[in-house]
Amino acid sequence: MKVSIKNVIYQAILDNKWIEIEYVNSKKETTNYYIGITDINPSNGKISCEIFNAYKNRMLENKDEKNFIYASGIKNAKQLDQSYFESPSAL
Repeated sequence: MKVSIKNVIYQAILDNKWIEIEYVNSKKETTNYYIGITDINPSNGKISCEIFNAYKNRMLENKDEKNFIYASGIKNAKQLDQSYFESPSAL
């Protein structure tokens, strides 16, 4: 049984885990990231998060605003079991 992307996100927040995602951006480019979720806006599907690109071995940082992705761009998601990302308690 395949777990939905929303369920993976929910469980990762509860378990304080990073999520491995396959993401398609607005330019239709596919990239793989690890994300740690810091906030979710359900009205527009915007997910604020820490983003780590494992293939480039670096964190992605946006100096002007928080990093974010759109839930609609996530094509695959899997919780990283041997990881830890402290989810905000308000989340």
